[in-house]
Amino acid sequence: METSPIQSELRDTLDQLRRLRDEVRVQAHLGGMEAKKAWDELEPKLAEADRLAEKASEESLRAAVEALRRLKIFKHGLDK
Repeated sequence: METSPIQSELRDTLDQLRRLRDEVRVQAHLGGMEAKKAWDELEPKLAEADRLAEKASEESLRAAVEALRRLKIFKHGLDK
């Protein structure tokens, strides 16, 4: 079965999102209270993006890309 460019990009974005989410989850829980609180606020947004992405629409692609952007910003803050 052939996939559309949107589905392919979505799959790649979701793979990145899930890998980075798992890495950041560990770092946040090893970090201080501020990192844990920020993670607790971010995690539901990641779950929502993941749920929307299962529909493989342009809207879900935008949500996944935005969630990945937020997660990268959060991780950058942890790495300081």
